[in-house]
Amino acid sequence: MAPVYCPRFVEDPAARLEVTSVRPRRRLAPGVDAPVITALWARTSSGIIDRSGIVGVLANRAASDPTGRLTVRSVSLTQTLDVTAWCDPRTLAGYVYRDPAG
Repeated sequence: MAPVYCPRFVEDPAARLEVTSVRPRRRLAPGVDAPVITALWARTSSGIIDRSGIVGVLANRAASDPTGRLTVRSVSLTQTLDVTAWCDPRTLAGYVYRDPAG
């Protein structure tokens, strides 16, 4: 998964969006993978949507595909936010993080 940061939108220059999604490598138990964790924060003309708390990060859904498209869905009791972001896959950067265990 990948982070998305959009500092402004053509339709609303004051709007902002930040999404970070990770899939932990550690398993919860043998054969049980940890869930994907997705934090979402957005400012729109309607206000601020902050789904970066424990309930939000576990309820938000993100998926990416090889074409460089990322889709995110965040649902609360009162609103739903669907995000689609994309870029040319050749512009993506990869990171290899150091393993703290050695």
